[in-house]
Parts: sequence; structure tokens; C-alpha cells
Amino acid sequence: MAPDRLAAWGAPVDVNHASVEELGSLEGIGPKIGARIIAARPFRSLEDLARVRGVGRRRLARLRPRLLLDVSPLDGVR
Repeated sequence: MAPDRLAAWGAPVDVNHASVEELGSLEGIGPKIGARIIAARPFRSLEDLARVRGVGRRRLARLRPRLLLDVSPLDGVR
């Protein structure tokens, strides 16, 4: 789905599978932070996202309603 539609609908974004463009639909997440999120994958919990430079706990708290975390295909990774 197009990032602008994701943002307009408030659609959830899966941090373990979203593209840079989809992550960019989140408020305050641009291409640089989106690329850092992708580089830090896989995440086992949403709290792990706070360790990404530029996200932090405050931003994570604001984004949480739009975040989704699918870990099922990550079994055995890391």
C-alpha cells in the first residue's frame, strides 16, 4: 500500500517487514531512520525498536498505536 495512504488511514506498519517508504508513513520517520530500522532487524519486541538511533523511547511511545510486529517468520534467526 502506498505510504501516503497508510498514513492517512492510520494503518499499522510491521517494523520487521515494511519497506523504507512504508516506514516513512510513520510520523517523524524519514528515509534515514527508516534505513536504520531495516538494518537493525529483526526485532523480537517493539521495545527493541527504541535502540535504533533516532527512535528512542519517546518516539516509540508516540508511534506504538501504528506499529505491528510479526515475528513468526523470524523463528531461529539470531
